[in-house]
Amino acid sequence: MKEKPLASCGVRLGEIPASWKGQDILSTSQFDETALELLFQVADGVKAAFRNGRVVKVLDGKVLACLFMEPSTRTSCSFLAAVQKLGGTAIMVTEEVSCEPNTSDIALLLAYII
Repeated sequence: MKEKPLASCGVRLGEIPASWKGQDILSTSQFDETALELLFQVADGVKAAFRNGRVVKVLDGKVLACLFMEPSTRTSCSFLAAVQKLGGTAIMVTEEVSCEPNTSDIALLLAYII
């Protein structure tokens, strides 16, 4: 597969709001309808690029921390696969491996580490 920048996949980075940079996505309620539509357009552009055999490394050099406090094999596997396809690395934290009882404490620790 030939690596292509995100813009060549039909995704225009200039349209992505600066307020998204560095933000955690915890719920769709964080976005209004216009922002959700844009998010889906970006996702569709990346999916189309992969279907056409292009590699999109928008997460190259990035680490994504995934907190799963309830068992979810399909979700955790799909997150891991997506991060790897986009060139990133993922840290998985589940309730079973966490010694911290408070989810917000875990999130703060991971934000500091990453």
